Amino acid sequence: MIARSLPQALLGAIVLLAPFGGGGRAPASTLILHLLSLLLVLILVLRGLRAGFAEAEAGSRPVLALAAIGLLFALCSGLRAGYAYAAWLGWLDLLLPAGLFAAVLLSGADWTGLAAVRALAVGSTTLQALLAIARGWRGGAAAAGAAFENPNHLAAWIVIGLVLCAASAEAAWRRVERGAVLIWLGLALAHLAALAVLASRGAFLALGVSLAIFLLHRGTAWSRRARAVAALSLLLVASAGTAALAHRFGSARDPYRYHRLRIWEASLDMLADRPLLGFGPGLFKHSAGAYNFPLQDAPVRYGRTFDAAHSALLTTAVEIGAPGAGFLLAAACLSALLLLRGTAGSRVAGVHEGTGLALIALIVHASVDDLHHRPALLLVPALLAGIALAVGRGRDGVGDALRGNVSSSPGPARRRSGRGAAPAIAAVVLFACAAWGAVIAPYLADREARAARALGRDGLHRMERAARLNRLHPEYRHDLAMAMLNLGPVDASRYARAALLLEEARGLKPIDFRFPLLLARLEERVGRTLFGDETAARRATALYREAARLAPRDPRPLLELGGHLSEQGGTVEALEALDRALDLEPNLLRAHVLKVGLLLERGDRAEALEAFRRLEAASEGLAGYRPDSGYAREIVRLDAGSLEEVRRDLDPGGTAGDRSASH
Repeated sequence: MIARSLPQALLGAIVLLAPFGGGGRAPASTLILHLLSLLLVLILVLRGLRAGFAEAEAGSRPVLALAAIGLLFALCSGLRAGYAYAAWLGWLDLLLPAGLFAAVLLSGADWTGLAAVRALAVGSTTLQALLAIARGWRGGAAAAGAAFENPNHLAAWIVIGLVLCAASAEAAWRRVERGAVLIWLGLALAHLAALAVLASRGAFLALGVSLAIFLLHRGTAWSRRARAVAALSLLLVASAGTAALAHRFGSARDPYRYHRLRIWEASLDMLADRPLLGFGPGLFKHSAGAYNFPLQDAPVRYGRTFDAAHSALLTTAVEIGAPGAGFLLAAACLSALLLLRGTAGSRVAGVHEGTGLALIALIVHASVDDLHHRPALLLVPALLAGIALAVGRGRDGVGDALRGNVSSSPGPARRRSGRGAAPAIAAVVLFACAAWGAVIAPYLADREARAARALGRDGLHRMERAARLNRLHPEYRHDLAMAMLNLGPVDASRYARAALLLEEARGLKPIDFRFPLLLARLEERVGRTLFGDETAARRATALYREAARLAPRDPRPLLELGGHLSEQGGTVEALEALDRALDLEPNLLRAHVLKVGLLLERGDRAEALEAFRRLEAASEGLAGYRPDSGYAREIVRLDAGSLEEVRRDLDPGGTAGDRSASH
C-alpha cells in the first residue's frame, strides 16, 4: 500500500511545499522540491519500465517532441557555455519540469488524481492569497509579496488558482451544481482581492488575456445573459486591475521604474549577438554585465545592473537561443490548446480548461516578468498539465500509475519494455548522480560556505570543505584565495596556493573579469617583489588587459590597467586606458587624479590644468551624493587630501613632477 501511494504522496508534497521558501527559491526549499521531483520521476520511470508506459495520444506527441527538441538546443547551448557549472544547473532547471510533465503524462492518471491535484493547488494558492491580503493590509504590495520575495511572482502563483477556480465554477454551473458554483466563485474572489493588493501589472495582464480567451472559447455555448454577465465580470476585473495599478504607481517613489524598456533593449542586443544557441542555460546574469546600459542622469552611470530580461521568454531565448526557446514555448502553447479543446461535456472539462488557462496566464505573464526564477511556477504547472493531458486521452478513467493500478485500469495501451533490469539500473544511477551532483552536494557546499563566511578567519576549514563538496563552483576557490592572502604577510607558499586557487577559479568561469584582475594584482604586488621576477610585470599587463576585455562596461579594470602601465613607463597607453575609463564613468575620481599626475609628469601643464578642472567639477557635482552600492562607492571614492595634493602639484611653486595620486 505504501509503495502504491508513494507517487501520490510525492506529488501532493510538491504542490503543497512549492510556494514556501520564496516559491522554492530558498536553498532548503530548492533542495526539497528538486529531490521530491527527481524521486517522483524515478518511481514513475521504474513503474513504466516494469509495466509498460502509456501510449501518448496523437495530440500530445508533438508536445513531447517540441519539448525534447527545445531541451536538446539547451543542452548544446550549455556544452559551449563559458561557465559550465551555471549551465549545468540552468539546464537542470529546464529538464526537471519537462521530466515531470513527460513522466506523469506517460504514466497515466485518472479523474480522481486530477481532481486531487486541482484541490491541492487551489488550496495552496488560496492560503497564499489570504496571507497576501493580511500582510498587504499593513504593509502594502511589498509586504504582501513577502512569501515569494516579489509581489509579481506571488501574483503569478495566485493567478493559477484563480483561473482554476473560474473554470471549475463554470463547469459546476453547467452541471447545475449551485453549491459548488458559489464555493468556487468565493475562492476566486479571494484570489482577486489578493491580486488587487499585490498590484502586479503582469498578473492583471495575464488574468485578463486568459479570461478573455476563456470567454471566447466557452461563450458560444452560453446564453446571451450568461455572456453579458461574463463580459461584465471581465470588465470589473480590468477596472480593479487599473485601480490597483494606479494606486501603486501613485504611491511609488522608484525613480528607475521605467528602465524596463532599456533592459529589454539590452537583452535584445544580447540575443542578436548569439541568436542560435545563446550564452548558455542560466548564464544571463553572468553575461549581462557586458551589455549594461548607462543612466545618463545619474552621478554613477553604470551603478544599476540587471541579471534577467524582465521577461522569462526573452531571458530563456538569450540563454539557450531563439530556436530552443521557441520550441519550448510552442510545447507550452500546444499543451494549453489541447487542454482547452476536446473536453466539452467531460467531467474533467473544468480542470482541463482551468489548467489550460493557467498555462496561458503563465505564458503571458512570463513575457513581462522573470517567473522562471521560482521553481513553484515551473514544477506545479508541469504536474497539472501532465496529469490533465493524460486524462484527456478521451477516457475519464485511464491507467492509474499514480495509484499503482497499472495493470487493471482501463486506459490507453501500454508499451511493454521487456528489457530486463539494465534500464532500471541505469535510471537509478542517473537519479543518484543528478541528486548528488546537482542538488545535495551543492546544497551542502553552500551551507558550509555560508558558515565559513560568518566565522571569518576561523571558517577556513569549512570553506575548504565547501570547495571539496562542489568542485565546479569558482566562488569557493576565490574565497579561499582571498583568505590565504589576508592571513598576514604573503610568503612563497601562500602566494603559490592563492595563485593556484585563482587559476582554478578562472578555468571554471573564464568569462568572469574578477579572476584575471586578482591574478594581475597578485603578480604585480607579490610575484615581482617576492621573487624579483621581471616577467611578472608582463604577465600582470596581459591579465589586466584580459580583465578589461571581459568587462567592457566596467571602468575599474581600466583604472588599474592605467595605474599599472604608468608604473611601467607606458604613459601614453596609461592615458588611453584612463580616458576609456572616464568615458564610461565621468565621475571616476581616482582616474581624474591619476590622469592629472601623468600629464604633469609628461610636462603637459595646460592639459593637466584642464584635467584638474574636470576633477574639481566632478568632485563638486558629487557633493551630497550617497552611494547606494559597492560599485558606486568605488567610483566616487577618493583618498582624503588627494584633491589638495594635486592642487599643490599644479601650483608653480610645487613639485609638479612628483606624481602624488595612487591607484
